[in-house]
Amino acid sequence: MVIQFALQDALIFLLCILGITVALLIIPVLMNTKKVMGILRDTLVKNQESIQKTIRSLPGILENVGQVTNNSKEITNQLRISVPVIAKEIEGVTHAAKDGIASAGVVLEKMGTGINDTVSSYKETSESAPEEATGLMVYVPLIKDVLQIIEHNFSEK
Repeated sequence: MVIQFALQDALIFLLCILGITVALLIIPVLMNTKKVMGILRDTLVKNQESIQKTIRSLPGILENVGQVTNNSKEITNQLRISVPVIAKEIEGVTHAAKDGIASAGVVLEKMGTGINDTVSSYKETSESAPEEATGLMVYVPLIKDVLQIIEHNFSEK
């Protein structure tokens, strides 16, 4: 017994088997999709009011986002102008503070030198002075000279 198939019959047979296989594979996917759609439908029904409120508030939210964006652009443009000016001002203040600190250092150095000179001259004077004069009275002119040095140095600056 010889069974002969025409090429057309063989192709139809293969297409039918392919169709049955695809259908068998698609059926579980379609069933799961139906379950998911049922769950989504129930969720949408439960949350319908919240969803509608959210959708109604979206235009206001988008408008606020637009305003924030415009404000951000304006502030950025203002900062582009302001920041370099502020940086220059800070640089000027920094240089002024540096110069002030340097000047204060010079003044303090001069005061220290003056005070040291005064103290050393009074030590020499007190060593050569009689014993009655070496008491508290020796320090009064010393304090007076130190105060004059301090006044002189601060009045210059």
